[in-house]
Amino acid sequence: MTTVGAAAAFFRLRNTVQRYDWGSTSAIQELLGVEADGRPAAELWMGAHPLAPSVVVPVDGAPDGADAPSGTLLDLVRSEPEAVLGARVLDAYGPRLPFLLKVLAAERALSLQVHPHPHRARAGFNRENREGVPRDSPLRSFHDDQHKPEMVVAVSRFEGLSGFRARRGSSSSWTASTATWSPACAPCSPRAPPRRACARR
Repeated sequence: MTTVGAAAAFFRLRNTVQRYDWGSTSAIQELLGVEADGRPAAELWMGAHPLAPSVVVPVDGAPDGADAPSGTLLDLVRSEPEAVLGARVLDAYGPRLPFLLKVLAAERALSLQVHPHPHRARAGFNRENREGVPRDSPLRSFHDDQHKPEMVVAVSRFEGLSGFRARRGSSSSWTASTATWSPACAPCSPRAPPRRACARR
């Protein structure tokens, strides 16, 4: 990889599309100007997340003397953190980009997401590493060691729920419903001790 040139203030990025099954089959494709192929495109990731970092693309017509870095944005941040992040961000967060920008296109309801406190995120991530759970495994609860505070900027109609109903109210609602428990659901009963395998689903 080449270094960050003083004259090169901006770089074009090629970003990863995450194809979760709740994604739209047209919205992100239209944004990117590509033909829809029937597959869902749920999220467009722009950043330096280790699982899907953006790729730095040389820009045609860059000023004379500007270097043209290649590789991923993660590589660029790691190789020259102060030049890419600035001294203030580097001092506050270390040699990493402290945010991940996502474009979401939901066609169906998203899966339930629980974001832990910072110390729990670090502990859980380290524990699963020790256990040898692959970083991209669907059985993983902690794909990195960050706590992931989020901010949503809606560019079209968007509905979201935040928080949990009190346990007693949830239990009463379930009891009053016509649904029946199956043996597979029994370990997840409010009266049963929590199981890690259930929490991962």
